[in-house]
Amino acid sequence: MDEIVRQIRKKLRLAMNGVVSTSMREKGIDYKINFGVSLPRLKTMATEFTPSAELASRLWKENVRELKILATLLYPASEFTAEQADEWVRQINNTELVEQFCMNLMQNTTFAKEVALRWIDASEEFVKLAGFILLTRLFMLKQDIDEVSALHILKASDREFEQAPSRLALAALNTLKRMGRVSGQNASDILFFFKQKETETNQIKHEIVEDLKFEFEYYR
Repeated sequence: MDEIVRQIRKKLRLAMNGVVSTSMREKGIDYKINFGVSLPRLKTMATEFTPSAELASRLWKENVRELKILATLLYPASEFTAEQADEWVRQINNTELVEQFCMNLMQNTTFAKEVALRWIDASEEFVKLAGFILLTRLFMLKQDIDEVSALHILKASDREFEQAPSRLALAALNTLKRMGRVSGQNASDILFFFKQKETETNQIKHEIVEDLKFEFEYYR
């Protein structure tokens, strides 16, 4: 295992992009080590190694951007547990890693919907963000939900809209847009819910409703 990790580190050093690394650091994406390697290159690199829970767990423990992203690419989804998901998500502190975690690993688990619905109620910002992004990914895969879960998402989104503009509000809006594309009934339910919340004095809520209406009419 040590030899494999050394091989990965060597490949990362050879692919290092100092300009990108510096730019990320200036934007608040801060790791102990950041090689600045592009996401497409990391995905290609992941194909050179056999997926392994042991290897992925080892990589995740390192405070290195590329190793954490590779961990999400190399952990077999069938072996990942909800308990591990809860542990990993609370160690994330930037949007890029949230997105990679959800896209590369979480959306392929059998419990994705269950944890996403729980995460959108979390107190931690990035856990909540992971919940919305994961739901968005699931809706992009055309997974639908029951009425109780739909109402849960609507209420959680409404809470974030009260704090708009924010990255959580934007993530919630994207979730609703993708949810509405899954079915016409979803779109109707979303618009009905927020039309009831809309007031003349709340300009942001009005803009959100108009944005959703445009989205659903365009993709009808």
